[in-house]
Amino acid sequence: MYGEIIKTPGVVRVYLSTIVARMPVGALGLLLILRTRELTGSYAAGGLVAAAYAVALGVASPVLGRLVDRRGQRLVLVASAVVSSAALAGFAALPDGTGVAPALLLAAVAGAGTPPLSACQRAIWTDALAPRLRHTAYALDSIVFELVYISGPLVLVAGVGAWSLRAALLVAALAAVLGTFAFVATRLSRDWRPHPHRPADPLGPLRGAGVRTILTALALFAIGIAATEIAVAAFAEREGSPNAVGLLLGLWGVGSLTGGLVFGRLAPPPDPGRRLALLLLALAVLEIPMALAWSLPAMAVAITLAGLAIAPGMALAFHLLSEVAPTGTVTEAQTWVSSGFGAGMAGGSALCGWLVERTGTTAGLWLVVGVGVLAAAVVAGRRHTLVVPQPAAAVAAPAAGRAPVAA
Repeated sequence: MYGEIIKTPGVVRVYLSTIVARMPVGALGLLLILRTRELTGSYAAGGLVAAAYAVALGVASPVLGRLVDRRGQRLVLVASAVVSSAALAGFAALPDGTGVAPALLLAAVAGAGTPPLSACQRAIWTDALAPRLRHTAYALDSIVFELVYISGPLVLVAGVGAWSLRAALLVAALAAVLGTFAFVATRLSRDWRPHPHRPADPLGPLRGAGVRTILTALALFAIGIAATEIAVAAFAEREGSPNAVGLLLGLWGVGSLTGGLVFGRLAPPPDPGRRLALLLLALAVLEIPMALAWSLPAMAVAITLAGLAIAPGMALAFHLLSEVAPTGTVTEAQTWVSSGFGAGMAGGSALCGWLVERTGTTAGLWLVVGVGVLAAAVVAGRRHTLVVPQPAAAVAAPAAGRAPVAA
């Protein structure tokens, strides 16, 4: 079905534009941490700045998602991309020796203005693709994201950042705004329309129990993501190769990409909640070798293995979120992922930064394992909220009532 999805008119242009726009995603948190440390000399300050970005992203994303569900994609995406990119450029321009306060403010503005591009793309898939193609489409999306996650650290941190962290932040800002402009110019984005029967409930998608289950699990997952970034950066510096962090995080993405390729070829699971719980547990187990790594080569192998369950777990979580979200709230539901991630990234960045400075990298890596086990337990205990119709029972038309592009 990968080929069938790619042949759907307009899909390739959507993917290409999001590859450009999302390239900074895998590197931006780390760039903010490293640039802040360059300004202040403190990993803890870097963790606070990254947390400010993540919190602002989490608070603002559902607001932007609700605006998209009511007003459409173009205006919201263009305005938010301009604001976010301008703030990142301002952060890059901060002179050496600047205190942490201006960095916190600019990081928060950049986070609040981040366009909900991924949520908008998934809303398009809900309308543009037939139900039988969506499982594979979400798997393909996870693969594309991992390609972005691999290229982001390699290009922006190991490449441009090794020469200048300021330049790396400027490149990230430029990629985000240009990619977003290209996305809103695609036919599928131009043709997407808000659902005509969106409910007026102020809780929006949060009134769905399944939505709350997935968001809780993803928040815990995000703690592990943030903690891994900081702990691996500190590990590389401890081993005398601070610039190796970009390569290590790229290998993390290679492992995830491999897992995503395999996952996309599997049939949709009859019990997606059970499979999600197992994937999260597998992720926690695969992260144990990272905490035991004793050298850069050992960490390279360990972090590649740790990535194997990331893309499958994320693809299934995002697909489930679209299925269990109340009608007319798909975009907002997907943007609440940013809120869950924002809360998790904020907590993970601050906590792991504190642990690394006081106890070393190993404690931060064991934190990653622990929150992974907890995320699996949450999903396992609330599987009843993640029941969705079987493919055979799925209706032929998408939720908004328009005929699917691909039959």
